[in-house]
Amino acid sequence: MNNVVILGIKLDSANRGVNALGIGAISALNENFNYSNYNIVYISKNKMFKKQKITVNNNEINVNSYGFNPVDFIYSLLDLLLVNFMGSQPKSELSRLLLNSQVIFDVNEGDSFSDIYGYKRIIRHSLDSYAAILSKNKLVFLPQTIGPFNTKIGRFLAKKILKNLSSIYVRDNRGIKYLEKWGIPYKLGIDMATFMFPEKTEFEVDKNTVGLNISGLLYYLDIQNYGNLKYTEFQYYKEFSLKLIDRLLSNGYNVLLIPHTYSVEFPIKEDDLRAIKDIVAEIQHENLRYVSKDYNAQQLKYIISKTEFFMGARMHSCIAGLSTSVPTVGLAYSYKFKGTFDMFDQGNSVVDIRELTQDNISEAINDIMAHIQKKNDTREKLKKFNEDKGLKIEL
Repeated sequence: MNNVVILGIKLDSANRGVNALGIGAISALNENFNYSNYNIVYISKNKMFKKQKITVNNNEINVNSYGFNPVDFIYSLLDLLLVNFMGSQPKSELSRLLLNSQVIFDVNEGDSFSDIYGYKRIIRHSLDSYAAILSKNKLVFLPQTIGPFNTKIGRFLAKKILKNLSSIYVRDNRGIKYLEKWGIPYKLGIDMATFMFPEKTEFEVDKNTVGLNISGLLYYLDIQNYGNLKYTEFQYYKEFSLKLIDRLLSNGYNVLLIPHTYSVEFPIKEDDLRAIKDIVAEIQHENLRYVSKDYNAQQLKYIISKTEFFMGARMHSCIAGLSTSVPTVGLAYSYKFKGTFDMFDQGNSVVDIRELTQDNISEAINDIMAHIQKKNDTREKLKKFNEDKGLKIEL
């Protein structure tokens, strides 16, 4: 049997960061184990199934993607309890998938094994993790952010699940305190999106181009569904973005605006491309371009890799730059940026945009311009780091 199930990822989300995690996870697993049958399982409103293909180092890999609604997961939990305690045959499709898997891997969307996004998110990810535990197969948490857990129910669910894992990999140091407090062994590993190969596309990036990812989430302050984000922390992000672009253009750079969470056909609320179009309409400069087509995560990584310097407010847009040795500054909206940049030995290349005020916008931009001046040295450091990167996964 050579089946594996991967939880907490998708390959066709408007959020290219989630897709990058999925493609990177499969790429790393293929490098380590060369499994023959990959099954992605995620929670969706409606039950669905689709066959998908991804390209890993010029080789096509077939992936089965299963969407189950929350009721399916609850039914599977009950079904697996009966299998364990009554010896009955599994009745649900989800139960059979989990039981027939050699190993189950969970990515938890990179940072969703936490209660900072509210109860719904931690309960949702606990459902699939606990179903995996009941299957009695090995459950491995691939590199991700663990915590924080600020509520009693969050800590209870986390401790219950983490103590039943076969292996756990963390991508930053923030959650280690929980693991050490609860006596849970762990290993450090870099973000899974690092292992996603770029896919060449026809988009031409001009010389002397600085790439900039704009977050529609922060630009439009559409943060009511993100429990840890506060309006007051990002009210100057739009002004900062406009002034940063103006400064770059004034210094003779070509500026390429790159969306990373967007849909060309059906723009979403926090759509990066919608925000970018608003910016381009306002600034109107011949050296200001933007990515407008519906590129996938691998193609966007290729485009980012061709820039001289990159800045991003979406973390996985930054990982696309860092992992292809592009000098990159993270425009951080949460603590997870620092931990991820530390993994690349670039912890000093993070600007915390939560601390922006009208008085310090110029200072933040000056800091970024100083990083641009050092881009050649930074590129060489990243090249050396990326030559040695790899992830040996132990089950």
